Amino acid sequence: MLSRVEISDFALIEQASLYPGSGLTVISGETGAGKSILIDAIGALTGERTSRDFVRTGSDKAVLEAVFMEPTDDPEIEEDDGKVLLERVIFAKGGTECRLDGHLVKLADLKQAGDKLVSIHGQQDSQIIFKEREHLDLLDAYGREEIYPLLNIYENLRNRWSAAKKALANLGKDPQERERRLEILRYQFDEIESAGLQAGEEEELKQRAKVLGARERILRDLGETHQILGQDDEDAVGTLLQKTLEILEFSSRYSQKIRTSREELQQVTADLAEIKSDLMDFSRRLDIDASELPLVQERLDLINELKRKYGSSEEEVLSFKAETEAEIKRLESGEADFHQLNAELERLAAELETAAGDIHVRRTKFAQELDADISSELIDLDMPNVQFKTMVKAHASIGLQQPDSEAETPATGSKRAGWPKSGTDTVEFLISPNVGEPLKPLAQIASSGEASRVLLAIKTVLASVDKIPVLIFDEIDAGVSGKTTGSIAHKLKSIAGSCQVLCVTHSAQIAACADTHYLISKIVESGRTSTVLELLEGEGRVDEIARLLSGAPEDKVTRELASQLLSQT
Repeated sequence: MLSRVEISDFALIEQASLYPGSGLTVISGETGAGKSILIDAIGALTGERTSRDFVRTGSDKAVLEAVFMEPTDDPEIEEDDGKVLLERVIFAKGGTECRLDGHLVKLADLKQAGDKLVSIHGQQDSQIIFKEREHLDLLDAYGREEIYPLLNIYENLRNRWSAAKKALANLGKDPQERERRLEILRYQFDEIESAGLQAGEEEELKQRAKVLGARERILRDLGETHQILGQDDEDAVGTLLQKTLEILEFSSRYSQKIRTSREELQQVTADLAEIKSDLMDFSRRLDIDASELPLVQERLDLINELKRKYGSSEEEVLSFKAETEAEIKRLESGEADFHQLNAELERLAAELETAAGDIHVRRTKFAQELDADISSELIDLDMPNVQFKTMVKAHASIGLQQPDSEAETPATGSKRAGWPKSGTDTVEFLISPNVGEPLKPLAQIASSGEASRVLLAIKTVLASVDKIPVLIFDEIDAGVSGKTTGSIAHKLKSIAGSCQVLCVTHSAQIAACADTHYLISKIVESGRTSTVLELLEGEGRVDEIARLLSGAPEDKVTRELASQLLSQT
C-alpha cells in the first residue's frame, strides 16, 4: 500500500505530506485548489513524463518521494521488509533524476516499478472504453490466467512464422526468378574470378607504371651512376677506393688502428660493389621490358572497370566476390530450402490457426462471464435496465495485404502477409442503456456519466484479478449526481476492500464514505500562493462535507445533513 507521499516545490506546493489510509482515501477542495497538481505529482513519481515548468517559481528543483509498504500485522517482520521507495527530482534547468530504493535508475525503470504499484484513472481515462483496442486488452486482463499463456504460445508461433517467411522471401518464391538471379550472380563472379585480382595489386601496378613512365630518364641516370661507381675510369669511385686499399696495405701491417680502418674500407668497397650490381640488374630488366608499360596500363584499366561495377576499392571488389559466391551457393541449394520453408510455413500457419482458435474460445467464454459481472456492477451503479455485451469476432482475413491473385488462399493461411498480434479477434463493448433499444457500440451510446460508471464497473470487476495495490480515481463522479453519486461512493468503498483507493472528488456522498479524508486548499503568505494538505477529522470533516453539499458549511441544516452522511458510512 501507499504509505506516504512527500512533495517539495512542485507547482504551487511548497511542502506537503500525504499519508493515505489502507481503505478509501478522499481528497477534496475548492475548484482550482490544486487537486490535479497532487495527481500530477504522484504520476511523476510513478514514471509519467513531466516538465521543468512544474518546479515552483524561485526554486532550483522539485523533489517527490513515495513510500510503499507491504501491509502486515506480524510484529516479527521488520519495518523495512517489503518497503519500496520511489524518488523523482525535477530540475528547473531541465532534466530529472530518478531513484528506486535509493539507487539511481532510468525513467523507464521507474515507470516499470510504478506501473506495478499504482494505476491512475483521470477524467479523460473514461474515454479509453471507447477504443476497441482497449476492449481487447481489458477482456484479456479479465481472463489472464487462461488467456495470457495462450497468447504467449501464439506469439512464439508468430515470430517463427515471420522468420520463415523472411527466409523464403530471401530465396525468391519464383524458381524462374531465382534462376535469373543465379545467372547474373554467376556472370559477376566469373568476371572477377577470371581477372585474378589480388589484394594490393593495384598499388604495385601504379608504382610500376610510374617507373616505366620514366624509363628513359632512369636508364640514363643508372648509366651515369655505373660510370661513377665503376673501375673503368681512374677517377671513378671504385677505382679510387681500390687504390686507397693498396696504399694502406703496407701501413696496416704495423698499426692496429690503420688495419681496422682498412678493413672497414674494404667492407664499404664490397657494399658499394653490391649496390652497383643491383642497379645494373634493374637497368637490364628495365631495358628488356620496354613494352611492359602498355600491359601495366591495360591491367589497371581492367581493375578500374571492376571497381566501377563492384566497389570503390580492391577490398570491396573482393568482398563482393565472396558475397556473390555465398549467395550462389545458397540459391543453388534454394530449391530444397524453398520446399522445406514452404512446408514450414504451412505447418506454422496451421498451428497459428489452432492457437488463434483456442484464444477465441477462451475469449468468448470470459466475455460471457465479464458481461454478467459488469451487468451486476452496473445495476449497483443505478443502471438497472442496461444491457452490456462483449462482442468477440474472429476474422480469418484480418491483417491481410495480398494481391487479388491470392484471393483463394487455402484455409491454412500460408500466404498471409502477416498474422496480427494478440490473435485474429476483435473485441467490442456494446451497450443498450434503455429497455427496447438495440445494442450499439459504446462510443455511440454512452454519455460521459455512463462512460464513467462503465469504467468504474470494469475496474471493480478487474480489481479481483488485478494485482496493482493502489488505484487512484480523479473525479470519477464527473457528470453524475444524486442517487448515482451515492452508488459510485459505495462502489469505491467496495473496491477499497481489496486494494487501496485514492479519490479526488467534489461529491459529499463520496467524501462521507472515506476512511481517510484530506482537504487541499490555497493560502497566501508573504505575497506567495501555496497549496496545502490538511488531514480532516471530527468537525473538520463535517465542515468540508457541508461545504460540498451546499457551499455553506456554517448552515445548521446542511451541517446536520453532513453529520447524517458520516453516520451512515
